Amino acid sequence: MARVLLVWELGAQLAHLRNLERVARILASPENVVAVALRELDDATRCFGDLSVQFYQAPLRHHPSLAPPGEFLCFAHLLAAAGFDDEDSLTTRLSAWRSILDGFRPDLVVCDHSPTALLASRGLPVRRAVLGPGLFVPPPASPWGVLPGVKVDAARTEKIQHDEERVRSVVNAAADALAIPPLRALSDLHDGARSWLCTVPELDPFGPRPDESYYGVGGVPGAALPPWPSADGPRIFAYLAPFPRRGEFLASLRDAGVPVLVHGRGIPAPERARVSGETLRFVDPLVDLRGLAEACDLFVSNGSHGSVLQTLRAGVPQLVAPWFREQQYTASAVESLGAGVVVDARRGDFAKALEASWAAPVRDRARAFARRHEGASAREQRSFEVEVRSLATDDR
Repeated sequence: MARVLLVWELGAQLAHLRNLERVARILASPENVVAVALRELDDATRCFGDLSVQFYQAPLRHHPSLAPPGEFLCFAHLLAAAGFDDEDSLTTRLSAWRSILDGFRPDLVVCDHSPTALLASRGLPVRRAVLGPGLFVPPPASPWGVLPGVKVDAARTEKIQHDEERVRSVVNAAADALAIPPLRALSDLHDGARSWLCTVPELDPFGPRPDESYYGVGGVPGAALPPWPSADGPRIFAYLAPFPRRGEFLASLRDAGVPVLVHGRGIPAPERARVSGETLRFVDPLVDLRGLAEACDLFVSNGSHGSVLQTLRAGVPQLVAPWFREQQYTASAVESLGAGVVVDARRGDFAKALEASWAAPVRDRARAFARRHEGASAREQRSFEVEVRSLATDDR
């Protein structure tokens, strides 16, 4: 029997829950005890409701330090923004995580973008794994996790090294208060933890890693698609998180006069009323992405990694309007593949981008991507199941 704790601490996308659900569905059985400690519990039953799991609220810092986006140069800056710049706050959250760990007594801790939980588990007799898309599982290096696209000159190198050392000193001061082994380098945070890259080399923002295994993303069930609106033209499915111009974007989809389904959960009634039309229909339940990919001709999103990868693997062209840094990396990968169009969410021409996104060259490259990955999802899932069960039972 294995006791397994699945943890999600940072980020705001459903993909974090879906990554942990993938692990839970492999391990949930009468022989194992599975618990989840989550940043947000609101959607937990959508993912884990049919599984026998215990729930914890993840300890959070509700008022993180937020540097301007241009200041995020490396993983140390992401950690600082998440509260690793405040010794007292970090010490308190580490203590809260230790209480969960001491109470549940896991054999294995699996962390999706959960650096505080990972630090709290350091030095305990527990196996550890980190999983997620490439951005949150940076390769070991010094400095650690210099973000893709950052042009590093002498001045920036000095700043990155200085800031990384400052974060490490805060981490070690907080860790010392709880007798947690210190970090010799910031990348030691992942030391001893198995890395599970839930992506593919083409979408890894740090580039292909020949010495690492890639496990793609899991296909999880969802609701069946409702009927499409009656209209001619390519079928479009849109999954857009809140951003200032979302209403304008949806209106451009409506005005295209083609059948459009929109994942509408969380879209308020006034916004729906402004963009509704005969050819645009809202879908509230989370739909089955595999069924969706077989039925739609274009996927519109902000660049959520998991849904982009699943639909792209089915040969569906992409229209991406990234808002957050993580989404920008996914969008850039799609653009480099030629399998989609990226539009500036702040100032871009949505109607023009929409027209370009279903051009023949874009469709052809999306289909070429699907052909290259044919059968890969099933192979990745089999490998992932073996890896997860092996680590859970320490059968190595």
